[in-house]
Amino acid sequence: MNADGSNTVRLTNTSVDERKPRFSPDGSKIVFARIVDEPSGTYFRIFTMNADGSNAVQLTMQSPATYEDSPSYSPDGTKIVFHRLNLGSFISQAAVMNTNGSGQGAFFQNFSTEGQIYSPAFSPDGTKIIYHEQSTFSSPIRFRVVACTISSSRKDYLADNGEFPSWQPLRPSIVKTPFDFDGDRKTDISIYRPSTGAWRLNRSSNNSTITAQFGTASDNLVPSDFTGDGKTDIAYFRPSTGQWIILCSEDNNSYYGFPFGSSTDIPTPGDYDGDGKADAAVFRSSNSSWYLLRSTAGFLGLQFGDTGDQQIPNVFVR
Repeated sequence: MNADGSNTVRLTNTSVDERKPRFSPDGSKIVFARIVDEPSGTYFRIFTMNADGSNAVQLTMQSPATYEDSPSYSPDGTKIVFHRLNLGSFISQAAVMNTNGSGQGAFFQNFSTEGQIYSPAFSPDGTKIIYHEQSTFSSPIRFRVVACTISSSRKDYLADNGEFPSWQPLRPSIVKTPFDFDGDRKTDISIYRPSTGAWRLNRSSNNSTITAQFGTASDNLVPSDFTGDGKTDIAYFRPSTGQWIILCSEDNNSYYGFPFGSSTDIPTPGDYDGDGKADAAVFRSSNSSWYLLRSTAGFLGLQFGDTGDQQIPNVFVR
């Protein structure tokens, strides 16, 4: 369903218990646990399916009797970690396998006296697995949160009396595509007509064309994502005044401007502080200096290059 609760769609149509679904990082697959009837009994097994519910595939089939549950993907989408419990010995494992079910193996395990492993999950950078363990053979029952480093299998006990831990996500990274005016990660065919100051953009997402009157023949074009929404903003640098003028892609109606640079400077916008927003910047060939107005880190000036050198960022600037 959508994030607001609308458009709920049923993905599976079985009469058995299915639970703990998790999307793959690219959103194309879902991994989940489903009850399966087998000759020796009824057990939970790990399945994957397409995001639309089609092509459900069983990945785990274990003997002797085991219970498998709580699957989730690694951040790069190449592995699945899940909980496996041997119903005879009560050895509890955090097991890892490839996304096609191959290469199954216990990453680490607890014996019955140590407690069962629940809800293992990769850290956002893929270097650790976190879970909680529950000791049902101690009195009182003990819960604690554990993180295990993948490279060394070192276990760090993080908290007592905790269950179902989860990681804080890393800041989402927006893939920047040059001249992507509609945010679909594809470069859009576009033109600028100096005689009229008109921009014409062919949006690849729906093949529509939009026109915007913005700039004059003597302006330098500096289209970049200044607002950090994943869409290129129509923008220009006016050498006569040193003004940057940005047409916000959010509505293609509001705009803002600010002074930065002189008439002989070469505009070189780019994300110089890694905050997801393009920064105004100029290269001054007379002294081989760069001046950056970084949106988060602030102003930076530095000398880099010799007389006659050409700046690399945004050599396309008109």
